[in-house]
Amino acid sequence: MKLKNNWIRIKYYAYIFFIQMRFTRIINILFVTQYIKFNLIQYAMLQSVFSLSQFIMEVPSGFLSDYFKKKTVTIAGLVMSAVTQIIICSSLVLNSASPFWILTFAYMIEGFARAFISGSDEALFYEKIKECNLEKSYEKIIGRGQLISSISVGMATFLGGVMYAYDIKMPYLMQTIFTLISAGIVLSVKEIKPDLEKEVIAGETGQLKKMFGEFNKVRRNYQAIFMMFFISFTFAIINTIFGIMPNYLAILGFNSSENGMVFMLLSFIGGIVATHSYRLSKLRFGDLVTITCMMMCGGLLFILIGGDKIVIFIGLTLFYIIIDLLNPIAMKAFNSYVSNDIRATFLSMVSFITTAMTMSLYPLSGYIVEKNGMHTLLTFTVITTVSLLTVAFIVYKSFSSKYLNNNMEG
Repeated sequence: MKLKNNWIRIKYYAYIFFIQMRFTRIINILFVTQYIKFNLIQYAMLQSVFSLSQFIMEVPSGFLSDYFKKKTVTIAGLVMSAVTQIIICSSLVLNSASPFWILTFAYMIEGFARAFISGSDEALFYEKIKECNLEKSYEKIIGRGQLISSISVGMATFLGGVMYAYDIKMPYLMQTIFTLISAGIVLSVKEIKPDLEKEVIAGETGQLKKMFGEFNKVRRNYQAIFMMFFISFTFAIINTIFGIMPNYLAILGFNSSENGMVFMLLSFIGGIVATHSYRLSKLRFGDLVTITCMMMCGGLLFILIGGDKIVIFIGLTLFYIIIDLLNPIAMKAFNSYVSNDIRATFLSMVSFITTAMTMSLYPLSGYIVEKNGMHTLLTFTVITTVSLLTVAFIVYKSFSSKYLNNNMEG
C-alpha cells in the first residue's frame, strides 16, 4: 500500500512537471510578430480566438469528463495540444503566404485542448489520491505540486528563449514531446468509469442552473458586483499586458534568451510572493489598497524611466506581483459582501467574467500598443486601476460603517 501511495504521488508530480514545461510561453508572440511578421493587433486576435474557444468548451468538457472517463478527456486534450504545436511550426505556416487562418485554426484547437485538460486532470488525480487514502495529505501534495509547477514554468520560459535563439521550431517540438510524455503518465493512471452517466449529467446541469439562480441573489448586492468586475478587469488587464510584454522587451533590445530569463525570474518571484500572500490578509483594507497603488505607480515609474535593463526588470516585478497583492483585497471585500452559501458560486462568476474580459481586452490592448506604444497602455492601466481602488476603498468603508451601525441598532 505504501509503495502504491508513493507511486501515485510520483506520477502526479511528474505530470505537473511535464505539463507545465510550456517552452512556447513567451515564444508565441515573438514567433508571430518577428518571424511571421504579424502586427500586435493580429496576434491579439489569435489570443482572443484561443480564449473564446476555451471559454465555449469549458462547460461541455466538464460534461464529457463526467460522462466518459476523465482520463480519456484529459488525454484527448493533451494530444490536441501536441498537434497544435506541430501545426504552428510546420511548413503549412512557415511557407504560407497568408498563414493567419491556419494559425487561427491552431489557436482554436489549443483553446479546446486547454478546456479538455483543465479540471479533468485535477479531478482524475484527486480521485486516485483519495483512493489511496491520502486525502488528509491532499493540501500538502497540492502545495508541493504548485512548487514544482513554479519551477517548471520558470525553467521552460528560460529554456524556450534559448531554444528559439538556436532554432525557431525547437520550442514547439520540445513542447510537443513533453506534452505527449504527460499523456503517457495519464494513460498509466487507472480509473473506474462512472456507472450513472445520466445522473451525473443531470447533476452538472443542475449545478449550472444553480449558479445562474444564485446570481440573482448577488446582483442586488452593488458592492459585490463592483468588486467582482473590478477584480476581473484588473486580473484580465495584467495578464494581457504580460502576454504582450515579450514583444515590448524585444523592441527594447532584450534577445530571446534574456526575455526567457526575465520571465523565469518573474515566475520564481511570483511563486514566492503567492506563497506568503496570506500574511497580507491581516492588514487593514486601506493599507492593502495603499500598498497596491504604490506598487503600481512605482512599477510604471521604473518602466517609464527605462534606460537600463535592471531598472526595467524592477518595474516589471512590481507590476507582476500586483495580482498576488490583490488577492487579499478581493478576499476581504468578498468575505464582507457575500454570504457563505453563495461564496463559491460568486468566485466562479469572477473567473467566468475574467475570461470574458480577457477575450475583449486582448485586441483592444494590441491596438493601443500598436498605435500608441506600451507606455500608453501601462499608464492607462495604472490610472484606471488606482482610480478603481480608490472607489473600492470608499465603498468598503461605507459598507463597513453601515454594517456596524446596523449591528449597534440591532
